[in-house]
Amino acid sequence: MNIVKTNTLSQEDKHAFFHFYCGGSRMVVSSGDYDLNILPGLAAIEGDEIIGILTFLVFEAHVEIISLHCSEQNKGVGTRLINMMDDVVKQYQKHKLKVITTNDNLDALRFYQKRGFRIVNVIPNAVETARAKKPDIPKLSESGIPIKDELVLLKTYA
Repeated sequence: MNIVKTNTLSQEDKHAFFHFYCGGSRMVVSSGDYDLNILPGLAAIEGDEIIGILTFLVFEAHVEIISLHCSEQNKGVGTRLINMMDDVVKQYQKHKLKVITTNDNLDALRFYQKRGFRIVNVIPNAVETARAKKPDIPKLSESGIPIKDELVLLKTYA
């Protein structure tokens, strides 16, 4: 597995990946409304196949992960991409790596907390606000949990 910057990938390949694994390239969260195709990021490549993409933005006080999607879970791809973000945070001379997920995404909450992130904020009804901009956000998760709130997780560096 190789890790490359997403700007080395074709727009078509990124678009196809996001469409297949995310239902599209638009991400709406409390920090903004983003087109994943144009954000900076890292991609995991195996052979000629994209097996994971992490997108991020650099803000004044922190680096924020906007999306992390992998073709398969529990294969180390997401962990490798997250570990590479340690270098990105240092490169931009920041001390915080932030990610936002929803209350229903128990796998993500488990994944990020195991990798040093802590829940620092809950934004009640944030998904309702996002759903007003992007109506195709589901109201229920596949496991039947109502999708309503955002949880903000932070990894702090010394």
